[in-house]
Formats: sequence, structure tokens, C-alpha cells
Amino acid sequence: MSHTGEHTEEAFWRHLNEAAIVVDSTSETVHDVNSVACDHLRYPAEKLVEQGIEVLVPDDDSSTVRKLLKNGNTDRATVSLRRGDETKYRAEVSVSELPQRDSDLLLLLARKADTTAQEDSTNQTRVVLKTILENLTLGTLVEDENRDVLMVNEALGEALGVPVDPESMIGRDCAQAAEEMKGLFAAPERFIDSNDEFIERRELVRGQELELTDGRTIVRDYVPYQLPNGDANLWIYRDITAQKRRERERERHQSLLGQLQEVAEIGGWEVDFRTDELTWTEKTYDIHGLPTDADIDLSDALDFYHPDDREAIREAFEQLRSDNTSYDLELRIVTTDGAVRWVRARGEPWVADGETVGARGTFQDITERVSREQRVEDQRDSLEVLNQVIRHDIRNDLQLVLAYADLLDEELDDDNEHLDRIISAARHSVEVTENAQMMAGIFLGEDHEFVPTSLARLLRDELDHLCSTYADATIEISEPLPDVTVWANEMLRPVVRNLVGNAVQHNDKDTAEVTVEVRPTEETVQLRVADNGPGVPPERRESVFGKGNKGLESGGTGLGLYLVKTIVDKFDGTVWIEDNDPEGAVFVIELPKHG
Repeated sequence: MSHTGEHTEEAFWRHLNEAAIVVDSTSETVHDVNSVACDHLRYPAEKLVEQGIEVLVPDDDSSTVRKLLKNGNTDRATVSLRRGDETKYRAEVSVSELPQRDSDLLLLLARKADTTAQEDSTNQTRVVLKTILENLTLGTLVEDENRDVLMVNEALGEALGVPVDPESMIGRDCAQAAEEMKGLFAAPERFIDSNDEFIERRELVRGQELELTDGRTIVRDYVPYQLPNGDANLWIYRDITAQKRRERERERHQSLLGQLQEVAEIGGWEVDFRTDELTWTEKTYDIHGLPTDADIDLSDALDFYHPDDREAIREAFEQLRSDNTSYDLELRIVTTDGAVRWVRARGEPWVADGETVGARGTFQDITERVSREQRVEDQRDSLEVLNQVIRHDIRNDLQLVLAYADLLDEELDDDNEHLDRIISAARHSVEVTENAQMMAGIFLGEDHEFVPTSLARLLRDELDHLCSTYADATIEISEPLPDVTVWANEMLRPVVRNLVGNAVQHNDKDTAEVTVEVRPTEETVQLRVADNGPGVPPERRESVFGKGNKGLESGGTGLGLYLVKTIVDKFDGTVWIEDNDPEGAVFVIELPKHG
């Protein structure tokens, strides 16, 4: 461009030792440059003149330069200038008017910025950041706007389960590295797609969970940030497998606890003495008939108790509060719909750092249990009445029938079949009443203290009576009868009577033969009752001791052998059936020895 005729006053800028660029502020185009500017910008003058300033100023700094041109003041700004070889350099620029010129031309001066301090600061920051990354337990990767790796630490490899060499990763294409490592993820395409999505949006992302193919779970954060020379991306990875396992375990325990609370009708409660704040579990609200969002305080909770029980719970709670005394009470509450329910209320101190800060406890609905206990008590009362009737009225009447029948038998010279049936039925009825009385006593829990009992003496007494009762049968004791003492009481007598009676009554021979034998062992003694009857099939040997079980030909109640097993169990003994040789069955009772 020709400069002929230019004023001497205007030529000063050509000889400045800093880059001088004359710019048309209206069109934002270069009007002229000096040689220093050509050297610094590595452009020949003719390549710059008439070009827009965007040739020299990158987009990031164009707004700053335009602002200086618009204001035309002496402010300075540090910006990047683009050289002809596509490199950049930092420069301090300022704008001033050309001397003695009334036009839109402005003088843009660009002095190469001193970046030594900035570079030192950057290097120092880089060293600090590298040190932090190397010692950080979180896997960390930093990439620039071109997705080249700037920094990475070994913890990233530990999180992903692969070895990572931080030095060899520097400068690598992060996108390519991600493609190579996507096979580590259970959903590889999700991993790749989310990378692209996050970078495109450039918004902070926290807590993205990713499942690995080895079963572990990692979570990562994406942090977009700005470097002096462009955008950058920070990725932070951490292994949360143990945390997820604990969360699943906690959820499982909470689910199990919820199920247990539901099945057992148990809720929980907590009172913080520091604030008097009351906390209930969901089941506690349910027991009271309240929704879980109901606003309940301590006073309200105590008012739910039945008026007759309210003082008891107040005293128990105050004692817990004053001297840490736990309580366990069964009381009544009145629910929101007016129903009376029985609850088991338990409370104990809540201690933190050696100081009682509140109270905690459980709250269980025991209405069904109390109702069952009341029904049992009512049945017990009814059974007691029945026992009294059997013991005094029916049995006495039967004994009277037998007495008169025996007198009548003595007066008649010939056998009378009808009289024999009367006597047999009466004796059987006496036996039934004795068994029923014994069973009633057992069910009523009558106290029968265990005492040392001579088995030989008891057997001789009972067999004398049985021989007269069953005169047509042969009942023998295998002698000699050992003198053995067992832990038992008078309830052992109906055991012997029922076993011998069963052997006679269920016998299919013309003459029933029953042998009673006693076999001591080191710690126990066996009472064996053998007969010559039809025997008991193996498949029935357990069921015959069931309540109400009897043979098809039996006219009994089916309570005899059930009574035998019930009493033997109380003596901590056992009962079973064996085959007799050559025929019949052996009923065996084994009892602990005394001493």
C-alpha cells in the first residue's frame, strides 16, 4: 500500500518498537501495520491490509478487542493473537487515536506479554495437581477440548480393575481409549453414549452408576471446566461395590424386619428426652389405628392407654426417665375406632456417650394371644367342673352299680349272661372314668410331684387287682422281679392298668396270656408287657398311641394308649411296640432310674 504524502506526525507509529496496527473501527478491518507487527504476527503487510480483525484475533478474545475498539480508551487487555503459521502468542493490547487525524482509524498497539510468571504459575499448578492426583484414592482423568489425556492417576485403573500407567496415557486420545475399555462395562454402549452426551451438554453430572462385567459397581462424576487455552473435562471414578452390598443388606434386613413386625404384630418407638420428640414405626401407627402421617406427641401416646391402665404406664415411663428402670407391661389401649386391644409395651433407656438421652422400646399387639389364654382359662374351668362330676358323681354311681351287681351274682345259682354283661359294662365304665379323670388332671396341670417309686411294689399291687378284674386271662410276672426305683408317681398305675387291659381286651385267643417283665439297664429300666394276641402291624405302631385311636373291633374310647404315652412323656420316658415271639406284641416302656 502506498504511503506517499502521509504526514510526518502520523509516521511515528511506523517506527515504534512494538507492533502497531491501524484499524478502521467502523468496518473492523486492518488499514495498515508496521514492520514489528509483521514480524510478531508472521504475516506480510499485504496479507493483513483490508482483512477483518478476526484474522488476527481468535473467537475467544474477539469480544475483548472489539470492546477496546468501541470505547477507544487507553485500557489494556491481554489476549491471544493468531500468527500466520497458525500459532498463537499472548499480547497486551491497547487502543489510541492517531495524532491529528479526524477519522474512524484507531491505532492498536500490541506488546508481547511477559508470560514467564504465568508459565511458572501454570507449571507449579500442574505439579500440585499431579501430586494430588497421584495420592487421590478416587480414579481421576483430565482431558482437554480435543479429548487428549492431560492427566490420569493409578487409582483409575484400580477402580476399573485394569492396570493404568499414568505417564504412557498422557496425550492419548481419550475417545479411543474409551472404545478400547468399554468391554469392562456390563452395558458398553451406555458407557460410550453417556461420555459423548456429557461432553456435548457440558453440565455437571454426579453419581452415574455403571455396572462392570466382573460384578462390581462404580460411580462417576463429570465436571466440565475451563483451562487457559480451552475447555477441559474432569472424570472421577470410585468403586461403590461394598457400599452397594451394604445397602442391599440393609434393605434386606429392613424388609425382613418389616415382615417380622407384620407377622409378630410388633412396632417400635423412640423418645428423645432432649427434645421430647416421639418417633413411631409404621406398625405402631397401625396398631393404634392411625395413618403414618398423624402428628402424635408423648402425651397423645399415653392417652391411648385404657383409663384403668393409664396410670401404670405413666409411672413406668417416669421411672424409666428418672432412674433408667426398664419396663415390660401388658396393658390395654383404645384405638381410634374405639376398639380395646391388649398390647405388650416394653421400654428401656437410650444411652449415648454414657448419657441417657432418651428411651426406646417395642409395642406388640397381643390381643389374639390374650383372647386365646382367656379361652383356655374358660375351658380349664369347664374341665375342672367335668373332672369333679367324673370324680364324685359318675364314678360313685358306677361303684354302687358294681356293688349291687356283685351281690346279685352271689344270690343267683346259675350264670346269668345279662348280669355278666352288666358287670362287664360297669367295670369298663369305671375304667373309662378313671382314664378320663387322669387325663383331666393332666390337662388341668395338677401338680404331681416326681418321687422315687418302687417299680416292683407298684407292679405287684396293680397285678393283684388286674388278675381279679380279668379272671379269665392268664397274667403273670416274670420272676424274679428286680427291686428298681424310678422317678415317677401315682400316675404310673394307670399306665400299667391300661397296658395290661389293652393286652387282654384286644386278644383274639380263647385265653389271653400276658407276661409282665422288668429289665434294668445302667441308667434306665424297661417295663415290658407281652401278649399272645394278633400283634400290631409295623405301620400302625406309632399311630396307636394317638388320641382316639382304637381298633375296628374295639369298644373302648381309644384314650388308653394315648394316656399311656402322655404320662410316660411326663416321666421323660419313651414307649414303643415290638413283635413277641412266637406271636403277639410287646409294649415297652423305658423310664429313667432314680439315683
